[in-house]
Amino acid sequence: MVTDSVTVPATYVAMTSFPVPRVIGGSAASTKDYPWVVKLVGTNCGGVLIAPKKVLTAGHCAQKAKKIVQGRDASSGSGGREFAVTDRAVAAHFQVISGSPDLHFDDVAVLTLDKEVTGVTPVKFASENDGDLYRQGNTGTVFGWGAHSGGHLAKATVPVVSDSCFDGPYRNDKQNPASMKRSLFCAGDTKHDACDGDSGGPLLINDEVAGIVSGGGINGGCAQKGYPGTYSRVSNYSKWIHQHL
Repeated sequence: MVTDSVTVPATYVAMTSFPVPRVIGGSAASTKDYPWVVKLVGTNCGGVLIAPKKVLTAGHCAQKAKKIVQGRDASSGSGGREFAVTDRAVAAHFQVISGSPDLHFDDVAVLTLDKEVTGVTPVKFASENDGDLYRQGNTGTVFGWGAHSGGHLAKATVPVVSDSCFDGPYRNDKQNPASMKRSLFCAGDTKHDACDGDSGGPLLINDEVAGIVSGGGINGGCAQKGYPGTYSRVSNYSKWIHQHL
């Protein structure tokens, strides 16, 4: 599906808004327990450490990612360790599908750091054989720094939703439903959801990174009936991710 990487033009960043971040229906979490969750400094985006010098995040987060911080629980706090981003690989066909709903296509990126993050075991990410992770009825845990938790790292359990979300509420004329289903999946309900400011954060199913927060919602809303959060389907990008490790 993905065969190349590109540098994200500044126009992509201009087209993408970053509302107040929040994990809805979540509880406080700590980087002591989840040291592989990282914050992209200067953005409302997160990411996840998948190798000692590699961070997986959303494509629309990549351009503004100059540094990451590991080991800091508060988004505007101090402490932790900062690492410079020296390279950004973004999926070749990344696209901001402008308007409402808030959707992105091929929304994955791998960041390279200036040095290894020592003392942290990177997280396994889903492989191309892990399609069962996305079965309706499964649940995953999403991580982000949110206003609902005072800007503190939070996590929430969200249900995986049927791919029919791309036949109905998220159907659009810029990508056909089959392509959207290969790129994304839906998860969340009216009580548990990620929001746009949580972009790039990981969603884990069975201890694997199955999704990356991408978008969702309509008219800037979150946890809306019929409009679950959308996540990049990591298993369909596993070969491309491995090429950049």
